[in-house]
Amino acid sequence: MRMHFQRLTLLPSLPGTLDFGVGINWFDFLGAGGVYARWDQYSLTAQVFPPMQDKASWNALQTELTRLRPGFIRFGLPPDPILNADGTLKKNSLHFQHLDVAGRWCEEHGAVLILDTFVTPARYEFPVPPGVNTICVNMAAQDNHAYARKFVAPLLHHVVIERGLKAVRFFNPINEPINYGVYQTPPGGPDVFRHYVELYAEMRCALDEAGLSQIGLIGIDKDLPFDFPVFEYMSRGIDIDPYIAAYSIHSYRGRFDYDGENAIAPDTDPLRTLVDRWVRRLVRYAEERSKYLLALEVGVFQYGARAGNPAGPATPEGTLLTAETIVRMINVGVRGALVWTLTNPNDIDGWWRLIGVSDGRVERAPHPYSTYGMLMRYAPPGSTVFPLSPVEREYPAQYVWGTLLLGPDQVAYLLLINDHPSEPRTISIALPPTVGGKVLRKIVKDRVRLGVVEAVSFTPGADGVLSDTLSPMSFQVYTAAPVENLL
Repeated sequence: MRMHFQRLTLLPSLPGTLDFGVGINWFDFLGAGGVYARWDQYSLTAQVFPPMQDKASWNALQTELTRLRPGFIRFGLPPDPILNADGTLKKNSLHFQHLDVAGRWCEEHGAVLILDTFVTPARYEFPVPPGVNTICVNMAAQDNHAYARKFVAPLLHHVVIERGLKAVRFFNPINEPINYGVYQTPPGGPDVFRHYVELYAEMRCALDEAGLSQIGLIGIDKDLPFDFPVFEYMSRGIDIDPYIAAYSIHSYRGRFDYDGENAIAPDTDPLRTLVDRWVRRLVRYAEERSKYLLALEVGVFQYGARAGNPAGPATPEGTLLTAETIVRMINVGVRGALVWTLTNPNDIDGWWRLIGVSDGRVERAPHPYSTYGMLMRYAPPGSTVFPLSPVEREYPAQYVWGTLLLGPDQVAYLLLINDHPSEPRTISIALPPTVGGKVLRKIVKDRVRLGVVEAVSFTPGADGVLSDTLSPMSFQVYTAAPVENLL
């Protein structure tokens, strides 16, 4: 077999840091009954969380969170099940009890929690227009002022003040708005973009009046990074920026740079376009306004259910593509990224589960758990980012990607990916003196090894150069920090 050599160099650190690390979505709509946004293809009836009285299972779930070490969690709180008939909060709701578990874990481990209601509560929506026929239907709030003061502010006051969940730092009201049917205004009603910006103005004012100025609002939340509605706002002379703390994107439509578009799952782009061009521009847009850009959902359609393979997101290829997307996003300045999702019935858009928990036992999905566990554990929040760049790029595609993260405790984490489907790559990297003089352990994830700590330790040479061979379709981390097998 021909041996391919790849020499990499460190680029200067980015102006910012990886503020929030890598984390996970906790979608608490599941088990709530009904459907998501009146879409009968997205059933919410499957129970994925144990009963609250099953203490052993909840302890096991929290143990798994501690092993995974997410830097932040996005908690999807369904709004309708937490409201009484008169619109007041149902404070004993099971969903609030789940939120307590997530919030307490975040507080104990220094993680951040984003509260996200995903849709407008039905009682505040515009009436659904007759004859609407879209993939799914969720209307905007009919009265933004009332929605902000009667729902948003009381909800955050209850969560942060009454329940004492101080880890809740951000709120996002709508998941992927103004796209496939979520967040609509009726024909003849207000312009949907103006109404969305007005919603944020009202929420910001209501939260400030309620003494919750510390809660930042997250906005845009588009599922396609290149569909960012900047021009829509500019053409109307409006801007959401004064009211938000962070911009957010979702990303499922990437593919390896050498891969072609899948005819069954079209509308994907190579990561050199999706991340290196589009996301980089959005980072620049956000940073010019002194705001974060966060990737609140990162996954793949290229290998997924839309390509005829429900197991696709849980395969070595699917999970490595997600990991590479996140690593390359980190390199262009995204301040935090979340994978989808902690628990999942695996019957909606494919297999997305990291863990299943029942009767005190945990079932780990091998490739998602080990791949994303490595990302969460070894991309700590607050890290300084040093992107890796090839001295000479391979042609027609580059297969080796990576980054060096210097944690807040000055411990380094070298993340490397070889995305070639069948060929190894031998790499050579000159590490800085603060890293190169230490003994490094290697954790490897490929088609066979699932987050395994290699028995051999690596000590860079006197010149600080680290050399190693990366197996095909692999993700590895090198660090002097304590390490352990994930599976």
